[in-house]
Amino acid sequence: MMVGGGLALFGASTLLTGCGGDTTTTAAANTQGPSANTTTASAHTISPVPPTPATNTTSSGPMDPRTPLYVALRMDDISVGELEQEQADIINWFSVNKVAFNFHVITYSEDGPWPTDCKTDPSSSQFCTSPIVQKLQEVYDAGEILGTSDDAWLSLGCHAHDHDSWPGYILGENTDGDWQRNDLAISMGFLNKAYPNADIRSFAAPANAANNQTVHACLEQGLDIVTTQATVNCNAAEVPGTAPGYNYGFGPCSNAHAGGTPPYAWDCIPPDDTYFTTEGMQKANGVYSLPCSSANSNFQTVEIGLSVDETIGVGTCGCTNNVCPMIANAKEMADKSNGQIGRAHV
Repeated sequence: MMVGGGLALFGASTLLTGCGGDTTTTAAANTQGPSANTTTASAHTISPVPPTPATNTTSSGPMDPRTPLYVALRMDDISVGELEQEQADIINWFSVNKVAFNFHVITYSEDGPWPTDCKTDPSSSQFCTSPIVQKLQEVYDAGEILGTSDDAWLSLGCHAHDHDSWPGYILGENTDGDWQRNDLAISMGFLNKAYPNADIRSFAAPANAANNQTVHACLEQGLDIVTTQATVNCNAAEVPGTAPGYNYGFGPCSNAHAGGTPPYAWDCIPPDDTYFTTEGMQKANGVYSLPCSSANSNFQTVEIGLSVDETIGVGTCGCTNNVCPMIANAKEMADKSNGQIGRAHV
């Protein structure tokens, strides 16, 4: 689950009753701001100070004993050429229900690049009639994407250009910086042309593969939020760990040197493995690291989907065999954020 916060909170709050209990979700406020040092909430920022724990009684009777757990939702692989109507339906649900949502666009598929001129020239691309292209244009024109209006709640991000080649270029080594910089420059060129007013700040690394060179390539394109995998094993909070690897099973911006024994090369862990302090969100290697620690599929074999119950994971203890349920991992990541937030990959 990703940790989000001082800059942005996208998603829903989930009240937990614990093992066997039911859960309820409500839309969370969308928040976006350039500063990590905010301490009060406004239309574009959130307070980095954790909520005050609720007491069990009020003047009118017992209070809800459940603990709020904030979960932000991220979706990758928005692209043309495959499952376009399904993608459009998903964006439409978040649009109609006004639920904050992060989604990331791949600007190239085997059938061609993402279109950029459909509104002015509908014949400029074979994909101008694509349901997902039309839906993104619709929510963009309606002021629902961050940057297009003050009350927008949908966050458009980058998911690379040559998506399929990305992992092979960077997994294992802090090399191939030129390739990464070129790929991100091409991708952001498409996105900025298609959606010039969108506030595009986040990069979801394909296959969650990123390293120090990725960070620098992102910063060159104005992408100051990097999201990769950061998962914790079952009941990992019982052994919080120490630097440099802490208690991650798979750390943020991991490469071949990451794992069970040093030397670690996890380039997106913030100072002291703490994403939020009372002063705001801390940067990791120059960017805001918002790692993903749960998913509705097997992390290593994404074709293996999980049921709703498996994804939410009431009563589970954390990642087991690359299955990382939402509740346990949100709690683990919240421990790294002063109780602030967890993030889910959907």
